[in-house]
Amino acid sequence: MQSSLPFAGTPNAIVRKLAAFARQGLKEPALLETYASLGARPVGSSPEEFAAYTRSEEQKWAKLIELAKVPKQ
Repeated sequence: MQSSLPFAGTPNAIVRKLAAFARQGLKEPALLETYASLGARPVGSSPEEFAAYTRSEEQKWAKLIELAKVPKQ
């Protein structure tokens, strides 16, 4: 998974503007072709959707790491 993230503490209005700009870019055929050639599937989710996805991934992988007894670093 690849994403673009603003710095922590970036004002919400700027985060929203950046997200809208990124979603607009995902409508460009040349960019979509480039992603497809790399085997990527762009999503273009909202900041809230991405945060929810990130939380769910953290929970999923934390369980696996715990079960595998991987030491914390």
